[in-house]
Amino acid sequence: ALRQIYLDPPYGDRGLWTRLCELQAPSLFVWGDKDALVPAGFARHVVAALPEARQVILPECGHVPQVELPDITNSLIAERIESAAARPVPARRPRIARRLAGALARSA
Repeated sequence: ALRQIYLDPPYGDRGLWTRLCELQAPSLFVWGDKDALVPAGFARHVVAALPEARQVILPECGHVPQVELPDITNSLIAERIESAAARPVPARRPRIARRLAGALARSA
């Protein structure tokens, strides 16, 4: 969902936040504490949309952790895949997702 963060409208039926709230797959967000483009503080919005998602803030890392700290980032991804394989996928909650997206729109 986040690959279109700069192109898609943030809210509405096809908005990033609506779609993000509906994400079913176990998720991992890796933030760099030195990222000036999408600061780690943005994580609070992701927590509101996906409380089950794992989030990691890497010290001394900018916007591209997979390039800046590839070993750590790859290890985090591998761990997330392993842990996700052992868990069932949660049921979709589209009504909750739309309500949360509306709340996020009002607080932005």
